[in-house]
Amino acid sequence: MTASRSTSPGAILSLRFLGREEPTGGGEFPVAVYYLTFQGGDRGGLHLGAKLFVPIGKPPHCGWPVSIWCHGFGDPATDLRRWPLVAGDWRKTRGARAGGWAHDGIVTLTPWLPGCGPSQPFAAYSPFSLDRNFQAIADGFSAMRHVEAWFAERPDDAALGNVHPHWNHERQILRTDCVATPLLVYFAARWRNVEAASGLKALVADDFQPSFAYNLWYLGPAICRLPPLASAAMRCVWARNTCALANERGWPLAEFYRDAAIDLFSQSMATSVGEQELLFASKLVPPRQSEVAPLVVDAVSKSLGRVPTGLEIREWMLSDAMLDLARRTTLEEVLEAPFYQKHFAESDPFFAETVEPFSPGLPLLLVCRSGIAAVNVRGLPSFNERYRNMTSPKIQMLRSWGWAIDELAPDRNLGTSFSGGSAQRWALGRLATIP
Repeated sequence: MTASRSTSPGAILSLRFLGREEPTGGGEFPVAVYYLTFQGGDRGGLHLGAKLFVPIGKPPHCGWPVSIWCHGFGDPATDLRRWPLVAGDWRKTRGARAGGWAHDGIVTLTPWLPGCGPSQPFAAYSPFSLDRNFQAIADGFSAMRHVEAWFAERPDDAALGNVHPHWNHERQILRTDCVATPLLVYFAARWRNVEAASGLKALVADDFQPSFAYNLWYLGPAICRLPPLASAAMRCVWARNTCALANERGWPLAEFYRDAAIDLFSQSMATSVGEQELLFASKLVPPRQSEVAPLVVDAVSKSLGRVPTGLEIREWMLSDAMLDLARRTTLEEVLEAPFYQKHFAESDPFFAETVEPFSPGLPLLLVCRSGIAAVNVRGLPSFNERYRNMTSPKIQMLRSWGWAIDELAPDRNLGTSFSGGSAQRWALGRLATIP
């Protein structure tokens, strides 16, 4: 159904009933799933897409608690291949598992962040665009208020899912996954300025790892030692994020990459939604299935006259300024570099060098991935090693700022906060104890 004419941030533009999900993994409630689009408030008003998961049953007296889930990288190119995303395979698209919290009585919105999936600007998603992504989440909290009013005015839409739209806006939760970790910290510093999020009670994060500085300093050397195909695959994942950020900010790509790499990344590729640039339309994850990595290795091989090393792939791809940053041997040197401060510090709010230390006044529940198996590709640090060298230092730092962090002891058998296992039960149990 088409929407009201309101253009205020969070106003519902369209809403469509997708179907019903039966409870699994011990959940109590069946769930009605809707696809909606809502008005964004960034740059004159983007249109954002999301899925809404509503428990089917009688809501508590104060209404269903509310959660908003921010996705990780998830390879945005897969959205192009599943277009229009809410057809017969809507259960396979982003947020399908995270929306499972509705089975436990928490109405959940899972938006596509700007530039991802149907959310504008089309095919331009970068997890580094924190200001733009922050605004989208703020608008998502507003949308949760607007959609409740939408159902009240259009009871037929509520009847399609057999739902009783009564939310408890005084009991809201922000959830993030993986590469959205910086977005959580960025939002935590500003949430008091978001009127629609005034009832925020807790933050929940899975895989609390990604940070530009940590990845460059800690993972960069390991990526150089990988076999060429694996090394190129990992470089391409971060290249996509960096190029999308550069496009948003209007920075020349030559500040980050060499001409040969830019020419390759910019090649045109046919997709179900028209021609797109190769780097933005190709499958990049899992890295072993990267469609761009073989092209990079082939280009570097032709340039050198032989198969390159992972280090030589880095030298072929990165600009002199990026190479200077990548060659720094300590985390402190990365943080102090003028190039980092100019381009990446704002997207990396984990250090006193990049943000004024603060406490959000909210509990943070962390589910940290771990395990002895290598993540992404063989030769990279394992989950356990990443936890020790990337996650744990960040947790200690935030605690030193006054954050109240409740951490689930890493165990590879516990799953995530939305996988239906022990970690989900832990997270929901902790949330139930928060006043």
